[in-house]
Amino acid sequence: MGFTNINCDVIAGLPTETPEMFELSLKKLIALEPENITMHTMCVKRAARLKSSDLDFSADIAAVNSVSAGHKLLHNAGYKPYYMYRQKDTLGGLENTGYAKEGKEGIYNVFMMDDISSVVGLGAGAVTKLIDYKTNRIERIYNYKDPWEYINGFDEIIRRKRIK
Repeated sequence: MGFTNINCDVIAGLPTETPEMFELSLKKLIALEPENITMHTMCVKRAARLKSSDLDFSADIAAVNSVSAGHKLLHNAGYKPYYMYRQKDTLGGLENTGYAKEGKEGIYNVFMMDDISSVVGLGAGAVTKLIDYKTNRIERIYNYKDPWEYINGFDEIIRRKRIK
């Protein structure tokens, strides 16, 4: 299709996933040779339904082992870290790290981490980020998550995203 810089994401520490399962997934992903791979750590948001489930999210050691193995696999495959960010409540207090092949760092990822570019989110659940470059004020506009609400509230979403 002509894409020259593809990013793929993986999440370490998913419920019931072992470090061996994570490594296998990452090896298969590396074999596809995307230019960027972002390795996230499982994070259960306070309002997520998973928070009240019977799943055990205390197995930080599995996430730590998965991330450690992931760093080695990516390094050995020629990927270098180029951005990192932390989220609240990640397993093991780990970070999310973006890796890229030489010269293929994802500009979008850098812009997102540094809040230096406006982004229009399309689709249910997407978030638009508008930056007022005169005041450095950032406004986030959230699309409806429910597809029915998104479709029926589309005119309202467009109205909220108009630049003032």
